[in-house]
This record gives sequence, structure tokens and C-alpha cells, in this order.
Amino acid sequence: MLRALFLSTLLVFPALGQTPQLKPGEAFLTMDADGKPKSWGDVKTPHPLGQMAELVWLKSAGADWVSLDVYWDCKNPTCQPPKGHGRVDLRKAFRLDCMDAFLYWANWERKEWVDQQGEGVTRMQVMADFGPFLGDRVPKDGPLPEFTQDWLGSGSLLQASPEQFLNWVGMPENQGVLTMCKEFLGGFFSVTFDSRKWWFKPGVGSQGTWVLAGDGQSVALLFISMPETPKDAVARMKEIMGVDQKKK
Repeated sequence: MLRALFLSTLLVFPALGQTPQLKPGEAFLTMDADGKPKSWGDVKTPHPLGQMAELVWLKSAGADWVSLDVYWDCKNPTCQPPKGHGRVDLRKAFRLDCMDAFLYWANWERKEWVDQQGEGVTRMQVMADFGPFLGDRVPKDGPLPEFTQDWLGSGSLLQASPEQFLNWVGMPENQGVLTMCKEFLGGFFSVTFDSRKWWFKPGVGSQGTWVLAGDGQSVALLFISMPETPKDAVARMKEIMGVDQKKK
């Protein structure tokens, strides 16, 4: 076991024991199979999840959306100039961060939940799934909230510190979220090094940019306290992890 953990750490950092060279405003964490995170930088300050909130939606409704083979025709120019993302399924919407599709599916799911189990039970379900990231920004009692842009993308309703978010990702009951990430991102934001294939999920928020990476054994999380393009954020993550940028 100790040797396995040693090798896992070695694969995340080619030089064992080397401290990641972070820039000001960056926080970086890793978690191996033992579930114990290692962290560098400010991992305690909460930030809006932004597009990374898609993972919370996958936890809440992703299995339903996969089984139903959902799709959406995005014609929203504010989602993707100049004409939207076009027709997207869940995989493509996740890859391209199509907030228009996620909001449509979320509100369709909300209606289904209310029709099947009533508003009261649905509200408890929503608070259970999203409560860890809501703080006191949604009253614990009252009507079922509407799903708006505040829940995704540039919204600031769902927030977490890097430490809190990685701990949530690493919970055994969220393994399905990591499985969907691997399936959706393979061949898109992914790279193989040291015989292990890593996927990368970037997410832009109103206060910075997140990148989550995984290989089936370990996960790593980067937060950059400034807006970055998804491509640049993933490149920075690979640089910190020691991935040869020339490898495909």
C-alpha cells in the first residue's frame, strides 16, 4: 500500500517531494486513493463554482440525463457567440460548457421531480444535493427555488473553497461523477503520461478559473484567482503537474 501511494504521488509530481511552483493567486490540491488531500496555496477561501457547478448537477440528475439521452438545440448567442452551440447532448454540453442546455435540463428535471413527488420533497432533495455549496444564500425554508443563471456559469449562488470542493469530489458516493467526467472528456481535454490517462475539466467562474483532473486513481484540483480561457487553464494545470505539453 505504501509503495502504491509513493508511486501515485510520483506520477502527479515527477520529482517526488517537489513543491509545486505556484503563481500568486493559485491554489493546488491532490488526493490519492487514501482520500487524504495534499494542498498548496490558499485552499480555504470560498469562490463561486461557476461552470464547475456542472459536476454538482451531474451528481443530482446526471444519471437520469444519461438514461434519457437528453439533447438541446442551443441558439443562445450569449452562451456561445454568434449563434449558440447548436445541437448538444450531455457529453457535448459538458465539454463545451453549454449553460443554456444545463439550465433547460435542470428546469425540466425540476418539473419532473415536483410532478412525481411534490414540491416539499423536491425542495428537501435540492437542499441535500446543493446545500453544501449554498451556505445561507438560499433560505432553508420557503418555496422551491427557480433554477436560473445564478446556479451555473457566471452565477455566484454555489460556492466552495478548493479544499471543500476536492473533498466533495473525493467522497465515495460521488464516484459516479468522476466516472462521467472520464467518459465525457476522454479524447477532448485528456493526456496520457507515465502510462496513466488523465482527463481535465476546466470551469470558469466570476472570481477565477477551476481545473479538476483525474486518472481513476488520483484527482487534482487547481484554482486560479483570475479569469482564464479553458485551454490556458488546462495548460497551466499540466505545467504544474509536470506533464510534457508536447505529448498528446
